[in-house]
Amino acid sequence: MGVERVACLLGTEDPAALRAAILEPEAAGVVHLPVVVEQVLDRVDVGLLTGDDGRPPTVASINAEAGVHHVVSEAGLLRAGTRAAHATMLAHPYYELRYGARGLTWAVGDSSWLLGHTELTTAQALHQVLWLSRLLAVRGMPSWLMEQHLDSLTQHLEEAGYDPGVLPEVAQALRDQRAPFVDDALMADAASWVADAVEAPPAPQAGWLVAAAEADVLTGLISSSTPVLEWFTDPVRTSAHDAAALRDIGRKVLDAAGSPHQPRRIVSPEERHDWAYWPPAGRT
Repeated sequence: MGVERVACLLGTEDPAALRAAILEPEAAGVVHLPVVVEQVLDRVDVGLLTGDDGRPPTVASINAEAGVHHVVSEAGLLRAGTRAAHATMLAHPYYELRYGARGLTWAVGDSSWLLGHTELTTAQALHQVLWLSRLLAVRGMPSWLMEQHLDSLTQHLEEAGYDPGVLPEVAQALRDQRAPFVDDALMADAASWVADAVEAPPAPQAGWLVAAAEADVLTGLISSSTPVLEWFTDPVRTSAHDAAALRDIGRKVLDAAGSPHQPRRIVSPEERHDWAYWPPAGRT
């Protein structure tokens, strides 16, 4: 997985280039590469010291800060999950702008955890993913980004010859939960409003992300869109004019979507997929 992370950053799988980059990461001139190589070598050192004690691997072998929940260990799956995480980060520059190299590390760890759910039932996997989605949403990552991550995992698993199992169904379930409140058309409208009213958006896809944050409030996933809006409207990166426009766009999304009590259509309890949250088994 560490070598795959380096390969994703370099954009090559050439063994000589990978070896040179790992031995002298600063010389490669690639953003985040020195940090990633340091992380990778640290995890290898820890693994060698720990040895094989017969216990299943945990995400701590990838990210020391991520807890002790179990992850897959098959090399091919981990490589596919790493590629999926990097592809998601590239497709959504907000990740890097906000979280930098740390975001890359956490995304790879989350991929390795999500891959352990492919053989569960859709309901079981969805319960776990909803919990993680809420945890991430309160840290500024709307569940719309989880939809994109699951799509990327599905694509890269299939390209590597693996069955994605229930991951496509889980991604669709997240969309089905969001759509009665904020569907893709309304998110596209928000993107148009940003293009028209915001002079210098602090990140690409600002309209989609603001709309996605409001969607999480409307579905009951989190109680406030503040984790996203505060970052987008921070005076450090946004003018007063643009900050006001972004807040107004958030209100326009809410106006267009209705309220949690008056959504675009009535959502049955079955469709809501039981929005109850607590750490599921195996997750700390």
